Amino acid sequence: MVAFDGSEACQRAEAHYHDYLEDPGGSSLTGSVVRHIEGCAYCQHRLQVLREALCEGGADGQPAQGERDSQLIATLRSHFERLDEPLGCADVKPFLFGLACPAVRIRIPTPMTVHVDQCAQCAEDLEMLRHLDLDVERSSRLGQLCSSDLAADPDLCRRSQPHAAAFASVAYETIPAALLDHMCFCPSCRDRVRELQKDPAEGTRQASGQIQPCLAGGLTRAELFDCAVPYGRGPEFFRTDRQRAVCEHVRSCPRCLEAVRQIRRTVGRIMQRPDSGVVTVYTAQDRQEASHEHRERLSYESSGIDVQVTYGGAATMTNLKSRAHLKRPASRPNFKIFGRIAFLTAAMIPLAVLFFLSLPSASGLSVRQVDSILGQARNVHVSTFNDSEEEPFQQQWISRDSQIILFEIETERKIYDLGNRQTTVVQPGLGVVDRSAMDQQTYQSARNAMERLLASGLDGAPVDAELTHRPADSQRAQDGLDVYELTWDRSSGTGIPMPRKLKIYIDPITRLPQRQEFSMWVSGLNDWRVETTLYRYPEEEVIAARREALLSTK
Repeated sequence: MVAFDGSEACQRAEAHYHDYLEDPGGSSLTGSVVRHIEGCAYCQHRLQVLREALCEGGADGQPAQGERDSQLIATLRSHFERLDEPLGCADVKPFLFGLACPAVRIRIPTPMTVHVDQCAQCAEDLEMLRHLDLDVERSSRLGQLCSSDLAADPDLCRRSQPHAAAFASVAYETIPAALLDHMCFCPSCRDRVRELQKDPAEGTRQASGQIQPCLAGGLTRAELFDCAVPYGRGPEFFRTDRQRAVCEHVRSCPRCLEAVRQIRRTVGRIMQRPDSGVVTVYTAQDRQEASHEHRERLSYESSGIDVQVTYGGAATMTNLKSRAHLKRPASRPNFKIFGRIAFLTAAMIPLAVLFFLSLPSASGLSVRQVDSILGQARNVHVSTFNDSEEEPFQQQWISRDSQIILFEIETERKIYDLGNRQTTVVQPGLGVVDRSAMDQQTYQSARNAMERLLASGLDGAPVDAELTHRPADSQRAQDGLDVYELTWDRSSGTGIPMPRKLKIYIDPITRLPQRQEFSMWVSGLNDWRVETTLYRYPEEEVIAARREALLSTK
């Protein structure tokens, strides 16, 4: 492989990462782009960073990387199609099977994963499914079974009755496909099968205990699962010599037969479990609707999303779905665009940005665009240090939800409450020395500082000039940060240019700045003066605690 040398080829290739992950041989990719990506160590590293940000890697024996990439994109797309919709257990159940698949473990919060986070019963179901060790194909079939629109059909139930004994004894090759699928789905037919397969010890077994099959004769767990849940297979699948041998072994082996029955019980229990009453709505927009229903609002700060949790059951769900239908835009976001942007930003900044801002990944980035990304972070803590000093000479804490700015220097602290248009001044050793209403100029200055956090401290930097992407030094490369630079001259009253330099370190996944080094040439010292700024993204509670600490200063 070739090493990254800062060439434009790497920058051009980054715009095609999503297409490459989805289909390396796709028609949207030119041969030169594919050859560059496959031969460039830097591009391969960037691709791996994106994969790791979105999901955990698959286990041994799972699909090849390219196939997992496609599965990941399809899974994320299906999850985010339910953005802004109220989700109960019935909505999430079909997705549990995919989440249980070890090939792809999603790491970022999605509409489905946040429901599981908040619903103890769905979390328990997911844990049970993970014990089944499903592959992608089988988890997909289970998801289809659970989301099936098959309604109770008395005619199919009547026609299935003569086949109940064959189903119970894993003799699927004699059962018509339509009846085989129906018996997997229909609660009445499953109950009939369960009665036929009961034995005297049935009532004493612990449903949660894991029965270990003998797996003799090369029998695999996947084949055992097919014996338990034949949905989507059809009788022809079980007429091959191999499947006949597998079914015969299961019928003759008490351990394997009990393992099959346990899988059936697990799947049936999940399918028939009633909703817990937990309803979640995953959104990037605040919803301040008044309601008598019991709700909680949760903030996933690191991802810039908002999750509403409601406890209320079927009536609440109907009410929320009705509201969501009225609010839903005429057209959903373009999920091709979502996929591309999500892979460049890894869904770690607010979804409003993912859907509506086409942020550059390695080229075309400017100070204004970095400020735009910073503007989407709900909370920011900025610490600025002089050369070689361990303590910051200035700190800013910004909470956009609370509309609060905390500004700290050695001699004074100020609390700007933009919501109430009030400024509080605190001095060390004296405590609060002044509270006053903000005039319009102070209010506008504070709001401008909040919106242009980076540019306001750069002493006349050209905010639309393109930042230059540079190879990271050894430490920053180890941290996995991208490095960008900008140089400019600030005009002076004497006409002598005053050189300025900016080096900014950006997380390649979130696109949020982590560190910057702002250098100013001091002619009297014949040297550069460097200010280092660190960016952190704390929880709301941290900023609230800092505000209280300042107000209680004596």
